[in-house]
Amino acid sequence: MQRINWFTNPNLTGPLTGINKWGGVTASVNKTNHQLVVSGSNGGYGFNVDVPANTPLVVSMFVYTDITKQSTPVAIMDVDDAGKVTVLGGVKPKSNASTMVTRVTSKTGKIRFEAYPVSGTTVNFGDLLVERADTYDKAVGGFRASSRGTRCHAIKAIRRAGDAR
Repeated sequence: MQRINWFTNPNLTGPLTGINKWGGVTASVNKTNHQLVVSGSNGGYGFNVDVPANTPLVVSMFVYTDITKQSTPVAIMDVDDAGKVTVLGGVKPKSNASTMVTRVTSKTGKIRFEAYPVSGTTVNFGDLLVERADTYDKAVGGFRASSRGTRCHAIKAIRRAGDAR
C-alpha cells in the first residue's frame, strides 16, 4: 500500500483551506521553517484537511510552544457539513519543542487542526503528516535486517568484524 500524506501542503506554501479564526489571534507562515505561527489570546486559529472517513489515521506534527503556560496547544477535531466540530484529541507536547504522534478517526472525512495560544506565547506547528494508520504501521514497524529463515553467518565462535551476513 502506498503512503500518502493527506495534508497536501506540508511546507505550508499555499493557502490553507477551511480557515477557522476566532478571538484575538493572528497567524502567519514562517517560510524558512515551514511552520504556522499562531499568536494572540482568547481565541483559536485552525484549518481543515480532507481525509478518508471512518479510517484510522496517524497524525504527526512538530509543535513549539511554552508548555509551562499551556498543556494542550493544538486540538484535532472532526468537522461535519454544518461546521459542527467534535474534538478527536489534543496535542500535548512533552517539551517546548517536540514532534507529537497521535491516532484519530474522522467520521465525517474532514478534520481541523486548531491552535490556541495563551497570551504572551505562540504556538508554532509544522511537518504535518496525516496518514492512514495501516500504511504508517507497515512503514515504521517491523523492519528486520535479515529474515527469520536466514541465520546470521556470524554465529561461529570467531566473530567477523562489521555486520557481515
